[in-house]
Amino acid sequence: MALAGTCVVLAACGSTPSTGGTSPTASQQPVVVRTPSITLQHSQPAGSVVRVDRVYLPGSDAAGSTGGIVAVCADAGGHPGTCDAYTAVADGASAEVSIYTPTPLVAGPYIVGLFAAHGLPAGEEHPLATAQVQLG
Repeated sequence: MALAGTCVVLAACGSTPSTGGTSPTASQQPVVVRTPSITLQHSQPAGSVVRVDRVYLPGSDAAGSTGGIVAVCADAGGHPGTCDAYTAVADGASAEVSIYTPTPLVAGPYIVGLFAAHGLPAGEEHPLATAQVQLG
C-alpha cells in the first residue's frame, strides 16, 4: 500500500507544471485591422494637381474587387462638398497618387476623400477616409 502511494507522488513530482492552457498559435495572435486612410502634405500650391503621398484601401473579400477613387472636393464645413476631379486607386496601398483637375483650383481649403466609387462621387456617397489640404 505504501509503495503505491510513493509511485503516485514520484509521478507527480516528475511532471512539468501546467500553464493552465494551450500554447499560443498563429490563430491566437492579434489580428491587425487596416482601415482606409489618406496621407498627404496639408499645404500645397494651388493649381491643376493635388498630390497624395499614400492611400490605403482595404481589399474586399469579393473576387474581382476593383478598388475605388481619391477625389479632391470643396471643403463644406470639414466634409467633402462638390468634387472637382478624381483618380482611380487599386485595393491595398498606393503611393504618390496625383489628382489632376480639368481647371486650376483656386487657393483655399479642400477635402481629399477616398471613395468606394468608380467615377466622380455624387453628394450621396460617403467617403471611407478624408484628409484636409490647403491650396495656396
